[in-house]
Amino acid sequence: MTTGEIEDIEGIFQGIDLPEGPIELNAATRIIDVKAFIQAQLSIIKNAPESRMSIPAYERLVALKEILLA
Repeated sequence: MTTGEIEDIEGIFQGIDLPEGPIELNAATRIIDVKAFIQAQLSIIKNAPESRMSIPAYERLVALKEILLA
C-alpha cells in the first residue's frame, strides 16, 4: 500500500459527515461507532502499510466509503 493510497482514503473520510448510528458494512460486520472504526482501520494501514493486515483494513474502509457516498 502506498502513502498516496493511505492519504487518499484518509482524506475521503475527513471530508464527509459521519452517521451517528450503526452501519451494516456486510453480513458479518456491524459498525457501532463509525468514527472509532475509521480511526482503527487507518491506524492499521498507517502503522504497517506493507503488512498483510493492511489489505483487509483498507478494503473495509473502501467498502464503508462506498456505503457512505452512495
